Amino acid sequence: MMGRPGLVLLCATLLHLPGWAQAAPPIRVLTVGGGPERELNQLSIESNVRYWNRLLPAGIERTTLYADGSLERAIVQVERPPEKLSPGEELLDRIFQQTGWESAYDYQRPQLGSPLDGASSKAAIKRAFARIADEQRTQPGRLLAYFTGHGDKRGFSLWGRNLALGVPELAAELNRLPPTTAVTLIMVQCHAGIFGNLLFPLAGAKPSAPERDVTAFFATLPERPAAGCTPEINEAEYHDFSSYFFAALSGSDRLGRAVTGADFDGDGVVTMHEAFCFTLMHDASIDVPVCSSDLYLMRFARLSEMDAFRTPFRDLLGWASPAQRAALQAMAAAAGTSGDDARLAGILRDTIKRDQALGKEDQSLLLREQALKTRCLRAEKILFQRWPGLARINDSARYEEVRSVATAALDREATQPLWAGLKRSSDELRDRTRAYLQREIAVARSLRLLRLARTVAQTHWLRTQGAPAVLARFERILAAENQPLLPAANGRVP
Repeated sequence: MMGRPGLVLLCATLLHLPGWAQAAPPIRVLTVGGGPERELNQLSIESNVRYWNRLLPAGIERTTLYADGSLERAIVQVERPPEKLSPGEELLDRIFQQTGWESAYDYQRPQLGSPLDGASSKAAIKRAFARIADEQRTQPGRLLAYFTGHGDKRGFSLWGRNLALGVPELAAELNRLPPTTAVTLIMVQCHAGIFGNLLFPLAGAKPSAPERDVTAFFATLPERPAAGCTPEINEAEYHDFSSYFFAALSGSDRLGRAVTGADFDGDGVVTMHEAFCFTLMHDASIDVPVCSSDLYLMRFARLSEMDAFRTPFRDLLGWASPAQRAALQAMAAAAGTSGDDARLAGILRDTIKRDQALGKEDQSLLLREQALKTRCLRAEKILFQRWPGLARINDSARYEEVRSVATAALDREATQPLWAGLKRSSDELRDRTRAYLQREIAVARSLRLLRLARTVAQTHWLRTQGAPAVLARFERILAAENQPLLPAANGRVP
């Protein structure tokens, strides 16, 4: 159990990403995906790459960098298909998975839906950007870059332990591109929002890259983890930024089922702005997404958060775009308030309290998890003493034979205090963890509502009181986000 980050709604570090004007084809695509090692290269990451590839038109130029760069090795972690276990089998599974003696997962070869061009490594990323930069000089166009995998506050996790692509390094690669190259960046790893610093240096620092056209969508804020990264085999259970954002843009989910309701202005085309608002409304996860226009407003709109939250809700609805209005109404209703009298300041106070309570509960869950692991290690020692063959997992034939004997004995002993108490503790931790996750999701939904309300209020402030040059730049960003991800023929609602 990882410690949860503090409430980030009121963070003082503000970011800025310049926008881009609509660019003409050709479009080039760079996909970087995969975990840093086999044990963290979950099926959902592979699914993200496959889903993204389905979204792209046939014939579009693409470069795919994934995990170790091989399609032949079994490096994709998948959950074992559920099966009915006897009491003894269930006990052994829970004990050994908690102690790390046995894995709960299988591994399979990648199935990406496109050719693979290399590993998710710094060297491969540098080669890809060098080639794209050369092509852009002779045939200017647009770059779509999608990063899916793991991340921390150092950057995007690359294949290999403790390797990461940091913000300065990605900025240096963007530096290779001609300033006229329009870039759309989608990053869905934990702490993805740190990459908002790509084109917005900290106070007093020199720009890390020239001013260029960039539009960015991040699954979550710099201080927060993101959803996803699961070995779950049932893709219908995937709830994360990619699932909702791509479903809105393409009109179908991962399983090919029709998805409607994202064309908020009814013009027949789903834009990135509409897909983003659709995601804010529907994402049933801990994600708190952020985009380039949000980051620009956080830097340049001189309207405090509390002033934004004191704005009458009816005014926010009047200032909002059709997509924002729909999202505000839906999220306010989910928060238990609706209509013109939604009280955002009250929602903020309640969200802070719930977040603080979750922080305390997180520590409690961590202690319970550590206590359960200690009990399982003691139980494992007892099992190895009774059946020494269980400690010889590499001798597969003998191990399976001894495990069968142990399972039969534990089937008979499952109600004894030692085993029954261990199972009870395991069940309790599982149930508490599930309930905790649901409360985390509720907090994330409230944060999304508050952040969108602030965005709408700050947009109105900038349009009525902002400096003309600052406003002009913002309108460019907004115009870029209000384009489809792909040419209109591909963004049209089915």
